[in-house]
Amino acid sequence: MTKKGKKFIWLLLTSLSLGILSGGKFLYLIFMTLSILILYSYYSIYKGKKNLYHFFWVSNRTLKVGESLNLGYKLNNTGILPIAHAEITCNISKRLGDMKFPVEYAFLSPLQMINIKKEVICRHRGYYKVGELHVKIKDFLNLFEKEIIFNKNIDLIVYPVIHDINNMKLPATEYFGAFRVPYNTHEDYTSIKNIREYVEGDNVKKVHWKLSARLGTPYVKEYELSANTKINIFLDAYEGSFIKDSSGDIEEKMVETGASIINYCLKNNLNTSLSFTAVEKTYIEGRYLNRLEGFLKELIGFQAKGKIPIYEFLSNEVRKLSYGSTLVILTSELNEKIFQTLISLRQRKFNPMLILVNEDKHRKAQERKMEEYIRKKGIETYRITPQSNIKKVLEVSSWILEDKEKAK
Repeated sequence: MTKKGKKFIWLLLTSLSLGILSGGKFLYLIFMTLSILILYSYYSIYKGKKNLYHFFWVSNRTLKVGESLNLGYKLNNTGILPIAHAEITCNISKRLGDMKFPVEYAFLSPLQMINIKKEVICRHRGYYKVGELHVKIKDFLNLFEKEIIFNKNIDLIVYPVIHDINNMKLPATEYFGAFRVPYNTHEDYTSIKNIREYVEGDNVKKVHWKLSARLGTPYVKEYELSANTKINIFLDAYEGSFIKDSSGDIEEKMVETGASIINYCLKNNLNTSLSFTAVEKTYIEGRYLNRLEGFLKELIGFQAKGKIPIYEFLSNEVRKLSYGSTLVILTSELNEKIFQTLISLRQRKFNPMLILVNEDKHRKAQERKMEEYIRKKGIETYRITPQSNIKKVLEVSSWILEDKEKAK
């Protein structure tokens, strides 16, 4: 009951009391009129709640970040009594995207249906439930109100954007497989490309002894140049690394970058693993593109709520890896402890690659110096901002063009 309704009840009781004390018929008439109005108001709200139905719909249940989602609802008064005041609120997670769902006010005539449609641009990947509608109805005198919650519970999945990288500079650690490289030191001794006559200077180990014995002339085997790298990808999920990321755009860009790198690795049949520690540790690995869906499912639910800093997480995880392993580290900052961890990994013969995802304008002079130093130590370092084109930053061809321009 509203405040106005309580006053109305007080007026009703007052008229009844005065009618009893004075015996005046007019006061009894007022009492009866007020009683009928109150009963009708309550009955209209009671039936309105029972006769109100809703239907919620979305245009697509699976989308990517940046795509638009059409959603809407229909509200139907199936009764013969009107609903004088309906206050309609559609609850959608603000994290999903930029949108405005103002409170709607409506008068619902008997058997009337209203239809409201909205468009949302999905800003962040994740698992969402949509379809919750809050409706507050009131009678024509504003004496009573009832709140109705409709919950359709439609599951909505928003995937991160994947950029198709054609060629990425990844250090090779194991020299067997199908990832082609231009160095003789990466010959794959399981895959013969050609057999030719021996020339002075050829490695004796490459001599094809059976064929040479049969033909009476020494022949050597030429092998495919390839390297099947084990790529270990680490995402920084430490909550302290995202204090300044109130909009969630840095976290989103980090996941987008990680997904693009994973897609590239699996596309080239590289053994790939993904590790991060948020609420609990997540680890997944695979080699072929059919495993991409599994990686994406873990990335969709990624949230920077971890309690372990990335440098501590790395120190614990590399103990399980063999020396020479490739480590792709995605973090939002380069502080002193991460810097020391990278230098230590390099000294221990690991191949770390650092990808910094943050706003370039927030970069400090000390961070620039640390970036320059680790590059000199052979650690590839790249920076990605929320506005960056990931494909252009990570493709090898882009680096070559940048180097040429700097040389000029």
